[in-house]
Amino acid sequence: MERVLIEGLMRALQDVAIIRKDLVRFAAATCPMSALALLSVLERTGGIRVGALADLLHVDISVTSRQLAQLEASGFVARKADPEDRRAHLVDLTPSGQLELESVKASVADRFSHALDGWSETDVSELTERLRRLRSDLDPVVAREPVAAAVR
Repeated sequence: MERVLIEGLMRALQDVAIIRKDLVRFAAATCPMSALALLSVLERTGGIRVGALADLLHVDISVTSRQLAQLEASGFVARKADPEDRRAHLVDLTPSGQLELESVKASVADRFSHALDGWSETDVSELTERLRRLRSDLDPVVAREPVAAAVR
């Protein structure tokens, strides 16, 4: 594939990152940015160990633990004993956490809805599918590359 096409894709992905930051900043008016990602993952996974949650978020376990403590104090998450290993705990959304997440998602969806007024359902579906495919195709490439190489 031509390098110019790949560089154009890289610029477009930078634009997507900026869009994401803007949306997260908008959503963070009611819920801290770090909490949004954590609550979203918990919604998808259900009860999960802290270490596995940190892996999914691509952050250190200490960062995840600190965020969980804040969310637990707010009543958005709860811990329970892991039935497979009583020494470990699973973290899950509480009903309050689910309501908070739904509220934030509704606000963000409203903003997207206005921005996408001129898009067809097919356009949105195709973009969604292509972004998921890109993520899926990049996962094995990123996994086998050392971190130091990515920084150079």
